[in-house]
Amino acid sequence: MAANLKIEPTKIRELVDDYRSGRLVIPEFQRDYVWNKKKAPLLLDSLYRSFPIAALLTWQSSDYATPRRRDPRPGTGRNMRWLIDGQQRIMTLSRAMSGDDDIEVLFNSETEKFSNMNAAIRRDPRWIRVAELFDDRRYMLLTRELPSSRRGIALQAKYDKVRAIRDYEVPVIRMVDHSFDEAVLAFERINTLATPLKRQDIQSARVAEAHAGLISDDVVPFMKSIEDGGFTRLNVMHLFRVCGFIAHPDGRDRKPLHELSRPEVESAWKATKKATMEAQHLLRAELAGVSGLSKVEATFPQFRGGERVGRV
Repeated sequence: MAANLKIEPTKIRELVDDYRSGRLVIPEFQRDYVWNKKKAPLLLDSLYRSFPIAALLTWQSSDYATPRRRDPRPGTGRNMRWLIDGQQRIMTLSRAMSGDDDIEVLFNSETEKFSNMNAAIRRDPRWIRVAELFDDRRYMLLTRELPSSRRGIALQAKYDKVRAIRDYEVPVIRMVDHSFDEAVLAFERINTLATPLKRQDIQSARVAEAHAGLISDDVVPFMKSIEDGGFTRLNVMHLFRVCGFIAHPDGRDRKPLHELSRPEVESAWKATKKATMEAQHLLRAELAGVSGLSKVEATFPQFRGGERVGRV
C-alpha cells in the first residue's frame, strides 16, 4: 500500500487509554522521558483553558520497531500505533491523571490554578488531587459531599471543567504504511528543525501584548540598527533590564516591562536608547586609537585587514 498521512482529532481520554493499554507504544528510537514534573500543572492548565497544544505524530505500518519500555506492555496487530512525537505530553497526562510516578497535581477550587503537591498546600482544603476528579468513583463520592448551595454548584462546575480535559481533542497526524526508516527520519527532523523560543522572545511577546506597537515600531528597528553597527551580542533582554531599572531604580519595586504603564515604558525606553547610543559612540572613540587600527577596524574587527574575520 502507498504511504499516506491522515489527520484525526483525538480525545485526550482515548490517547491516554491507548497508551496505558499498549495500543500506543513508544518506539526504542525515542528519547527517555525527560520532562520536569513542574510542567505537568502547566500542561493541565493549558487544556483547562482550552489553549491549543501541538499535534501528535503516530506511525502505523507492517514494519515493526522495538518498544522502548515494557510497561505498559506493547500490543500487537493493526490497531497498534507507534508514538513518534508527543511522548512527553502523553506520559505526563497519563501520570498526572492517575497520580502515579511522582506526578501528583492538585487543583485549587478558588483560584482555578494547578500545582504539584508540596508541604504548603498538602493540608489546604481548597486544593484537591486531579486524580480524584478523573476517577469516576472518587468523583461521585466527592460531589455527594458538596453542599446544595450556590457555592456547591460553582465548585462542581469547576470540577466538571477539569474532568472535561479528557474530552479535549488533540490533532493527531498518522503516518500510515511508511517504512521504519521513514519513521525514524521523521522523528529526527521534528527534533532537529524546530527552534525553541528564547527567553527574550517570550519577554518581547509579553511587552507586545501589554504595549501594542512598541515592539514593531520601536524596539525591532532599534535592535536592527545595533546589529548592523556590529554589536551582535547585545540582545533585547539586556536593554529590557536597563529599561526596567531606569523606570524603577529602587530594586525593591522592580517590575517587568509588561507590568509597567505605557508612559513609564516609553520614557524609560527613550532613555535606554539614548544611553545605548552614547555607549556605542564611546566605544568607537576609545577603540579607534588602539594598536593603530582605523576607526572602522577598531569598531568592526570582522573587517580587519580587508577581510571579514568574525562578528563582535
